[in-house]
Amino acid sequence: MISRFGGTDWFIDNTKSNDVANQYGINPKEVYEWDEDIQVAKNLAGIDYSYIGCGPLSLYCQFDYLVRGPGYFELDRYEPDDPADKRFLAKETFMNVSSISSESWLGQIFASSDGTFTFPSSLLSGARTILKNHSLMIPKTEVDEEG
Repeated sequence: MISRFGGTDWFIDNTKSNDVANQYGINPKEVYEWDEDIQVAKNLAGIDYSYIGCGPLSLYCQFDYLVRGPGYFELDRYEPDDPADKRFLAKETFMNVSSISSESWLGQIFASSDGTFTFPSSLLSGARTILKNHSLMIPKTEVDEEG
């Protein structure tokens, strides 16, 4: 693992809490489906089913964290506390990550209750598209036995 991702020794310090903030200075924000900015972004993205789902919402939270924590301001100079910027980033995320609503015919097959389902491949594809749109993705040139 270390040879592939760099760094030194990996270990768990049981004397500290398991917060991301212990390593990176800030924890990701929890964003909820009923947040006003999320609902506006949902409408702007043309989503007409009841629930966005945890897949696209969690990806939005991760992009928001990348700006707040490590400072990836390449996300169109995203200002995380500006409602317009939050809505733009959420809309872009929702438009690039396909979800299957339990309200759809396909959702009736997959879903056991109200909500949505997002295939992992859709989440990865959406993340790659957004990173590429903001010049944050390093293009793959080849894949070796380590991926």
